[in-house]
Amino acid sequence: MPRPQAHANQLFFYLLIGASAALCYVGVCMLLTHFGISPAIASVLGYCLVVMPAYFGQKILTFRSPVRHKIALPKYLALQALGNLAAYFISGRLTRAGWPIWAAFAIVAIIVAAASFLATKYWTFRAREPNAQFNLAAADSLVVRTAARVRKRMFDDFIRAFAPSESEAVLDAGVTSDQSYESSNYFEALYPWKHRITAAGLDDARFLEDQYPGVRFVPADGMALPFSDGAFDLVHSSAVIEHVGSRRRQQLMLAECLRVARRGVCLTTPNRWFPVEFHTQLPLLHWLPPRLHRPLLRLLGYGFFAQEGNLNLLSRRNLLALAAGFPGWRFDVKTQNLLGMTSNLLLFARRD
Repeated sequence: MPRPQAHANQLFFYLLIGASAALCYVGVCMLLTHFGISPAIASVLGYCLVVMPAYFGQKILTFRSPVRHKIALPKYLALQALGNLAAYFISGRLTRAGWPIWAAFAIVAIIVAAASFLATKYWTFRAREPNAQFNLAAADSLVVRTAARVRKRMFDDFIRAFAPSESEAVLDAGVTSDQSYESSNYFEALYPWKHRITAAGLDDARFLEDQYPGVRFVPADGMALPFSDGAFDLVHSSAVIEHVGSRRRQQLMLAECLRVARRGVCLTTPNRWFPVEFHTQLPLLHWLPPRLHRPLLRLLGYGFFAQEGNLNLLSRRNLLALAAGFPGWRFDVKTQNLLGMTSNLLLFARRD
């Protein structure tokens, strides 16, 4: 089916189901207020009554989503909880301002339905597998565009910290085969002296040699880099250390980066204490201890990220603990902020 026609059909069913749910919502709310229930409470109860029929209608008819119920339903219900809060406050404020009850409920239905469509389409029912970036975000999403800006700032931090020159050799450890994100392999894109970069990683990223003439790609495991001691002046690694496994393996990766560096190392990683986990896009769940976090991820259908070998988040304290026990090196952790909170950590290591 041509894409425009598919979009038209999707929009038709969404509007049909949404309009039916909205009519039921307004009717139920009017009935409840007729029996003396306050408009704000009636709004919440009405929303609860239509939520499950709307869920199945949108999943089966509108989006024809293959996403399993145990993944889609918690997301959908979370959105409806937010919708309930919005309905409660908006309807209460409008009726207190003197709006007719029917008009207040209709406005709530329109606002919540529009926001719900976007969230359901692009979050609840969008089936995606983790890409080579160990991420679920769509390439055109706000999450990815924001990440690109943050990574540009981290690259600037690297340049300010080490002030590299054209004569210095640089290793970028852990390049990816992903080409869908604009910030994938951002170091190769931004570094001015491509001919001084050696890009290493488990993924097949040979395309970097064509995309950025002068770059040399070497297949390599970060746990055992195939380079001699001090082979590079500087080593850079972006958002790799959280994907290598246990704390012992993370320390081994750091040790390998230090071994092949003559002057300095920069490792970046997302901050575990940022409210949203960037890989799964789930809020707050990752603040739980791993023994609780990982079973919950499996329960919600995020089994890939529940494995320690695929995702093991770090805090500032974790990074400094990894860096302990390396004589001859001086470490410090810098931060990048997003919405006023620390989103990313940068571990800088310099020779004493």
